[in-house]
Amino acid sequence: MRTIRPILLAGALPLLVFLLFLLLPADPVVPTESRAELGLAPPDTAIVGLFKRECSSCHGVDGKGQTRAGKRAGTKDFTDAEYQAGWTDEEAAEVIRTSKKDGKQLKNKKPFAEKLTAAQIDGLISHVRSFAETGS
Repeated sequence: MRTIRPILLAGALPLLVFLLFLLLPADPVVPTESRAELGLAPPDTAIVGLFKRECSSCHGVDGKGQTRAGKRAGTKDFTDAEYQAGWTDEEAAEVIRTSKKDGKQLKNKKPFAEKLTAAQIDGLISHVRSFAETGS
């Protein structure tokens, strides 16, 4: 019987992790039933998907910023209502468009002015605001 070489196992591990990631449910942060109980509108699935695709590597799907990349970049917790109260929607839109806050380039943040529409940026801001509304 042939033995499996450790190199083959090491090469297969990233593939297994990737496949596991694909199998994990892609549910919104707050289930629709919970949002309704809180009097909140159901999430826009296109915006939730956009957030997951473009923002969650640093901000996390839950908005807490506790991912490896988020911790490295010093990403703030979007579920913190006090933190969110410290900035306006217009300021958030400017950060998304330019990747600058108070005129300074943010660490590891890419600008989205050429990639996202104004409606998508507004949707992302609403989605981010919902993290503080629900506390998750």
